[in-house]
Amino acid sequence: MKTYILSLQSEWQKIRHSAAAWLVIIGGLFVPFILTIVQSVYPNKLSPNALKQDYWSVLFQHSWESMAILLLPAGIILATSLICQIEFRNNAWKQVFATPQRFSTLFVAKLTMVVMMLFQFFIINFIGFLLCAYLPSLWSGGGVPSFPPMSVLSRFNFHFFIASLPLLAFQFLLAMRFKNFLVSIGGGIGIIVTSIFAFSWKYGYLLPFSHITMVFTQMTGHSHIPEGTSIILHSILWFIGISGLHFIIYIAQKERAS
Repeated sequence: MKTYILSLQSEWQKIRHSAAAWLVIIGGLFVPFILTIVQSVYPNKLSPNALKQDYWSVLFQHSWESMAILLLPAGIILATSLICQIEFRNNAWKQVFATPQRFSTLFVAKLTMVVMMLFQFFIINFIGFLLCAYLPSLWSGGGVPSFPPMSVLSRFNFHFFIASLPLLAFQFLLAMRFKNFLVSIGGGIGIIVTSIFAFSWKYGYLLPFSHITMVFTQMTGHSHIPEGTSIILHSILWFIGISGLHFIIYIAQKERAS
């Protein structure tokens, strides 16, 4: 456990000032920033006074409309690839593997850090979402919103987080397996395109990379998921399956320092 903690701290030191860290912060605040501007410019259309009791649900739906389809998947692909490419860019894998750590510890620590960065994105985005609801009331005259339904908002944020894990796990596999940054990015873009085309398919919920969008349809009341099917359970199982397969491939590979 001590070795794992030290390895995790090492991963954090490597990425805390990296492009991936800034991408998480900027990406998490991007949509709230846009919504703040929209509410300030059009207080008669998107404000507590205009929407009354529907304000929080409409604002949350607007917040995730573009995030679920494109921005969040693209952010996961880019951030995961940037994190995993640090050693490749600096030709540092030989030094990493020379440290007194098990390969399994290095793998789990890096995967944990990628998941933690995703969790950090959701925390930043949620804080930004709450701020974008209250800040416009200071200068737009659109009214002050009521206390947000935290249980509902937190539940859907948690569902979006879980639904993101299969895509993260697969992109982690690509980024760790391929030295070329463009290959992993290209593979991730292919995943996004595939999930968009599969969205309207009646069995599209079986494709793990479309789970983020499926959660969005549940939130809007236009679910594409059969009754009795748990998309969250599917996401967890896919994450475990993809990560487990990646771990086996990682341990079995003969050349790790190239």
